[in-house]
Amino acid sequence: MPGNQNTYVTQNLTVAAFLMASEKLPFIRAQRIGRSSRIEFIFSDPQVLGPELEVEVLSGAAWNVIRFYDALRDLRTRMNVIWHAEENYDDRHRY
Repeated sequence: MPGNQNTYVTQNLTVAAFLMASEKLPFIRAQRIGRSSRIEFIFSDPQVLGPELEVEVLSGAAWNVIRFYDALRDLRTRMNVIWHAEENYDDRHRY
């Protein structure tokens, strides 16, 4: 999924973990999409490599399994923090 001209955005957790593990694009942040439960992952991509790298990973690119697993855990933790922060905010601001 394209971001602005300097970023690459994906909602695909596998792609995001691959990009983070490979260090081919620097990770910027994860954020909730509106009020939905969906999360998008944003990477710095001034050279517009994101679409090509996504095809690479979805086509069966080889990667370091340990680094991929660590990146996957990191991203899942970030997702949980985002989801729970929103839930806690909603609980504190209910009428």
